[in-house]
Amino acid sequence: MIIPQNQRREHNRLSISLPVAVERFNMKNYNEPIEGQTINMSNGGMCLLTVSEDIGINEKVTLSFDIGDIETVEGVVLRTETADDGIYRHKISVQFAFKMPQQKQRLYKFLEERQLREGGNA
Repeated sequence: MIIPQNQRREHNRLSISLPVAVERFNMKNYNEPIEGQTINMSNGGMCLLTVSEDIGINEKVTLSFDIGDIETVEGVVLRTETADDGIYRHKISVQFAFKMPQQKQRLYKFLEERQLREGGNA
């Protein structure tokens, strides 16, 4: 993947807009998926907008999104902030917690192909 000189992160971020279903879990019950939209994504995580305002820092979530096939990735919320973007009320940053190396490879391949298709813009 092409990494710009000003990129200080371990994983290059790609601006991308994909629908995302965010599922929150706790020990007591299962919550219905929350609608979301990606802002950007890397092999290490994603930043997205959601319709829910009460997702907390360090909360564990499961993200489902289509990269040719539906990919479901667990992660931990690192940052949250209020957003006012139409129906979206909350902006969150999630770090992926891959359970299988194949999953990380599929995401890397998708992001690399998308970046090449869009002319290398990150």
